[in-house]
Amino acid sequence: MAAKAALAAQYQRDASAAAHVYEERPETAASKKFKDAAAKRVRSDSKKLEAPTRTDQLKELAVDVPSEEISWRLIELANDDSYGDIHPTYTFTGATYLYCDKYVDVETAEKLAREPELRAALVKLIRDNAKDAAAPTAADVLMRLSGGLEKAEFDTAMAAISTDETASDIKSVLAFSGLVYYYSDAHLTEEQAAAKARAVELKVKIVVEIRADSKFLAKLTPVAWLDTLAPDTQPGEIEALLEQMMDDPATIDVSVLTAKSGEKFAYSKAYMTEEYATVLLRGESHDAAYIIAETVREAAEVYPRATDVQLFYYPAFGVDRHEIEGAVARALELYEDIKLVPNTGDDVFLYSDRFLTADQAQTTADQQRHGDS
Repeated sequence: MAAKAALAAQYQRDASAAAHVYEERPETAASKKFKDAAAKRVRSDSKKLEAPTRTDQLKELAVDVPSEEISWRLIELANDDSYGDIHPTYTFTGATYLYCDKYVDVETAEKLAREPELRAALVKLIRDNAKDAAAPTAADVLMRLSGGLEKAEFDTAMAAISTDETASDIKSVLAFSGLVYYYSDAHLTEEQAAAKARAVELKVKIVVEIRADSKFLAKLTPVAWLDTLAPDTQPGEIEALLEQMMDDPATIDVSVLTAKSGEKFAYSKAYMTEEYATVLLRGESHDAAYIIAETVREAAEVYPRATDVQLFYYPAFGVDRHEIEGAVARALELYEDIKLVPNTGDDVFLYSDRFLTADQAQTTADQQRHGDS
């Protein structure tokens, strides 16, 4: 109703503006003849077709009426008491229709004016997306872009389009989710449309899962598990989609890390920092000595500082608290660069001599022990 009121107000503003422009231009025999002919056509259409008439279809009746004056004369017709049975109605596209209230009531006129405009708008959206984006358009997207259509009205419009010879290129495919996608076969084959629809569906499911894992569970999402989101997933299909998603502004928060084993994990940078994701990734190795060594190296290189072994009691590191002492001993044995900081009392600090000298490690350990950093 708000949209209709806005269109009506715009119509009145246009009428007022046109009246100002033409206030010095009186009615002529030609303009009167044109309005009479237009009114006759509107009455005929309303009576015989029980439908309103689009104003641009009336312009052909204008003879000896300047082209820039035609639209104003039609506005004048709709507001002239001499044609009291002729009324305008407006559509969401801005088109104006005229109807005769002797044969068509206002509700019917609004409905019948809206239907062809809606069908034309839907067809244009489908064709434009197929041509410009080489992609089909989901039914729910079409409903949203067409002003928030109710499903019943949308289904009626698409049924009419399916029998319209001028829209014979409009076809549909069913995605694995059950959602219908529409495309123009002038720009896409059925196979292309189906593949694109599948990719769209999978991307949505993938990003929902990754974001939910990162936001609510604070966990990484195994890329191999994402294969279960759709039937008949092909090798490499998910990885290829993830590559596309990482370059897409709508899903650019998605990132992928590779574990020690070669297994890939995804996370959302919108809900998890890269640093935390890296900690979780090390935990996926289930190798406590490796986790400790890599964490110590990172601390020595990035911050730079020695690492308090107490850090590994935090669950995020994936080290069983009962295994920490043994894991520290294995890390010192397995990795030549991992060293124990001496002179730290009852505290245990480790460092990597790739990035810190013994003196630097001692200094940073002392600072942490005494609360200086």
